[in-house]
Parts: sequence; structure tokens; C-alpha cells
Amino acid sequence: MKRGYFVDNGDEDDGGFAVVAPTAKEAKKIVYESGELIFGDTDWIAIRTHWIRDAAVIGLPIGMVTDCRDALIRGLYGSLMEYPCDKCGKDLDLTCYHGQALCSCCIEKEYKKEVQQSTKQKGIDNTQSRIREMSERLRELCEHSPTYPIPKHE
Repeated sequence: MKRGYFVDNGDEDDGGFAVVAPTAKEAKKIVYESGELIFGDTDWIAIRTHWIRDAAVIGLPIGMVTDCRDALIRGLYGSLMEYPCDKCGKDLDLTCYHGQALCSCCIEKEYKKEVQQSTKQKGIDNTQSRIREMSERLRELCEHSPTYPIPKHE
């Protein structure tokens, strides 16, 4: 069974690599043998593997994931540094937001749109609910009024 791993040298500031492998040991071996660990201590013992449980690795071959954006979207990376944003195209730090690699400014814009749409929908729902309540109240008032009876529609 294939799993997604994030492999690094234990130093949080240096980043790491997205790897698809059947085991953590195999993921560690793939990165170690690639020679890509050029930063810091690259001894076998220093290399750390982190299983990314929610990573979508279906369709990826065993080995290092070379497309950083794809690794981000699939959940293998938490963020990318200085990479082009899918919306504005600027080279900034990116996070995956609804299947897109977006910078914080674009995420904020998308979130505001979602909140506005949600608020608008809630407003429509609340208005419809309020209209029903007012109609029922009016019907009750009219039923008890001898001068203005309203026929019941069913």
C-alpha cells in the first residue's frame, strides 16, 4: 500500500521532500539515496519521516514527488515558499485552499466571497422564514376578525 510522507532532516526551517512509499523506512531510503538532502546534517540517523495520513497519493508512482504544487494540493506539503499563486501569479508563500495553491491575500479574498454568499443565503432563508411567520400571524388575526376573513388555501 502506498502512503505519502514528508521527509526532512529534523530542522523545521530547512523544509523537506514529499515522498510516496510503502513504508517510512523506504521513504527515508528514497530521499537518502537521491542525494537531495544538501542542507544541514544528512546522516541516515538525522533524516526524519512523517506519515501524512490524509495525503491523496492515488495515481502517484513510488518515489519523490517532483511537482511541488501537486504535492501541496494532494496534502503532502503544508505550504510552499516563494511559489506562484494560482490566482494572482505572484511568487509568495502558498497554502492549499479548496484545491488551489493560494497566497494569504487571495485566500482572504476567497474567504470574504464565501462569507458574503453564505450571509446572503442566510438572509434569503431568514427573510423567507420571516415571511411565513408573518403570513401565519396575519392569517390568525384575520380568522378572529369578523370583518376580514381570509379563505384557507390548501
